[in-house]
This record gives sequence, C-alpha cells and structure tokens, in this order.
Amino acid sequence: MRPSLEALLEAASVRPGMSEEELPASVVTVRRAYEGKVEKYNYDGCWSAWVSADGRIKTVNFPGSFPSEVLIGPLRIGMSRAELAACHPSMQSKESFPDGSEVIEFEEGKSIRGRALLKDNKLLVLELALPRARNTWFQNSIVKSLQRRYSPPKISKDPDVRLQQWLREAENLGLEPKVARRYVKWLRSGTPDLWHQAARNWNWDYGVAPLAWIVAQPQCDLATAVLVHYDAEPGFYRPFEDNRDQVPAWARETFDLIHAIRGRVAAGFYVRREIALDSRRAYDDAADRVSPDLAFEDNLPGRDIAGGAFNDGFPEALTF
Repeated sequence: MRPSLEALLEAASVRPGMSEEELPASVVTVRRAYEGKVEKYNYDGCWSAWVSADGRIKTVNFPGSFPSEVLIGPLRIGMSRAELAACHPSMQSKESFPDGSEVIEFEEGKSIRGRALLKDNKLLVLELALPRARNTWFQNSIVKSLQRRYSPPKISKDPDVRLQQWLREAENLGLEPKVARRYVKWLRSGTPDLWHQAARNWNWDYGVAPLAWIVAQPQCDLATAVLVHYDAEPGFYRPFEDNRDQVPAWARETFDLIHAIRGRVAAGFYVRREIALDSRRAYDDAADRVSPDLAFEDNLPGRDIAGGAFNDGFPEALTF
C-alpha cells in the first residue's frame, strides 16, 4: 500500500541532527543494524534513517522509490543535474561509474552534507548526513548497493549458485570478503540448529541469499522457515499478490523467498520439526507487516535454541 501524502511529507522533513523522538509516527519498521550502536528505521522502502547511540539521527536516505512529487527541502527524486545545481551551487562531482551514473556531493546549510546518486542525469538516490557521520567506506558501499538495486544483475534461482554470487558481491555490500567466505563455509558445514541461530540473528541489509540457501535445505527445520517468513515482512508484498513484475526490482529476491517458503510449507517439504517457535505470538508481534491470510498461526512445539554470540549478523568467532 502506498504511504499517505501526509506520511510522505513527514518523511521528507526528517533531517540529520534531529532527535529520535522527532521521527514521524508513521515509522513502521525497526531493524537493529549494529547491536547496541545503531538502529535503522525504515518506512515501506521509501526512506530510511540511521540513529546513533546517543539518539540523534545520523543519516537519512531517500531512494528512487520515494515519490518524485514530494519535495525533500528544495530537492526531489528525478530532478535533473542542472536543477540540483541551481538549488545547491556548492555541489561537486565525486565519483562516476561505468554505466554512466555519478555521485554528487553538496552542502545543505552549515550542518548537513548531501550526497546524491544520479543516473541519466536524473537524481536517483539522495542521502543527507551530519558531517561527522560521513564515512567513505560506508558511503561507497551504500552507493554501490543502491546502484545494483536499480540496475540489478541477473541472479541465479539455484540457492547454491546464488550463495556463490553473494560471495562475489560481499565487498559491495559493505562486508569484509574474508568474513563472508568464513560465513558461507560455516553455513555449509552447519547443523539445522545453527541455521536457526543464523536466521534469527541475520542482518537483512546484507541481502537474502544466505537465508534463501538455509530454507532450501531439506534438513532445515520448519521453525526456521517460518521465522524467516515473518522476518521477510510478507505484508509489504501482499498488494502484489503473485504479480512479480510489479514488485520493485530491489525487493524481488525477498518476494521470491516468501513464495518459496510458503510453497514448501504447503508441500510438506520441512519434515524436521524439532525447534520450538511460538508462531501465534510471532504473528501478533508482526501484525503491522503480515496480513492474516499470510500467517502461520499454529504454535510449533520443540526445543528452545540458545541465541549464540553474533555480531552484526555473523557469529562473533568469524569476525576476528
């Protein structure tokens, strides 16, 4: 469902430096990105804001899915390079890509720096940040990730092949390649109980390929598959029904993941049912993102699985 105009106008008014309490009431999703440090607030894929440990908004991102008719200060998604230059004479070209896209930086007042990704001389992605929040490694990974989202490569539907593709993408996702390699090796040699821990602690900002691999394994526990289904926020995809072509390109892998899980559950694919999951409670907790007809409402009896020590989605032992 498209956000209301009022909600979009509220989102467009968010700026770095505001307090967490000033975020619009329309925020519907909260994801922990770095345990104990930063949280990512995301509204229907239209915008996101990073909040630092002191409760201040650190950066705000407006991707290409943000409606072009809503102004973000003097800017709007889809405006031309010349129009952007007229609003911000301080803008400078910082980086270009083989497909012709370009990164522009500018100042918004004295306390906010802007960064924009342009493609075909049109503003595609806009980011506003506090000067001290700028981090070259982080910004470059975000830009490259967003570029891939809106010009996505062909990706394999085979979970094993897709996992290898994900390994090659690791650096562009902001991951250390060696950590990604260790993680894939850990997954392949893991047990269903470890896969459940992995799914429960995964940072979805790093893509869905590892999760798609887990839920494609015949040994995967039913509780793990149901957990991934809820965390994929199927309610967001309900308006698309089975029409994959209408799903934004950046969301299609998650759309495919949801449908794959539901098909396998219906076919009785998940014969291992040893892990406990209070799916009725999970449905209640996720009521704002799961439609009733997409819910698995039966409780799953079994063993409780310890949380394990994870750091930003990865087992701590693999990150050193």
